Amino acid sequence: MKTILLFTTAIFTLFAEPLLDLPTPVGTISISRPEVDEMMLHAPNAKSIFVEAFASTYREYHQNSQSTESIEKWLRLKNGHTIESWLSQVFDDEYQEYIYGTKQFIFIRNNEKLIGWFSYSPLSENGEIYLSQCSLEASYRDQKVASTAFARAFKDKLVLNLFPGVKEIKLITRKINARAKKLYLSVGFIMDETIDPSIYGESYDDRYVGFRLSFD
Repeated sequence: MKTILLFTTAIFTLFAEPLLDLPTPVGTISISRPEVDEMMLHAPNAKSIFVEAFASTYREYHQNSQSTESIEKWLRLKNGHTIESWLSQVFDDEYQEYIYGTKQFIFIRNNEKLIGWFSYSPLSENGEIYLSQCSLEASYRDQKVASTAFARAFKDKLVLNLFPGVKEIKLITRKINARAKKLYLSVGFIMDETIDPSIYGESYDDRYVGFRLSFD
């Protein structure tokens, strides 16, 4: 029995076969779609990456804004959330949607180490996909990892290997997130302030801007 348990654990620590391998300045990164057991095993790490990435980014924006409000008020957080508890809840919601089958995840790894991920809605009848959340580990940011990988995946249309049948990809980002906007525009997305994905369940008024990328 002990041998079987050890063997099973070893299987669960492996990642799914990559759907894409993309060169970046830090080496080749692999893009894969996790199976349920793999997702369950690596969810705590994925959550930690997400909370750290967005908390540090929002704190930087808050500092640059010179706002006298607390960061929680500045971000309009509700229900007494701190920025960490709010981001933790955001990840938990994404994870639950994955378990229920209404969201899917893509893992990003380097040398079998999980370094980032993004989530998205299943392909709609119209061939549309909404990218929901994404994050990259701190040590890989500001090294042109995302920009290099995105450029190759989108400009060369390799992203079609991830989303067979997709006709359009949509996403939203906060207007204060200048880095994200620059990245999306650089790989061919166009800005569309009318996008308000129903999957989020509320209107984001002046805080968010949408982007779309169509495939012929």
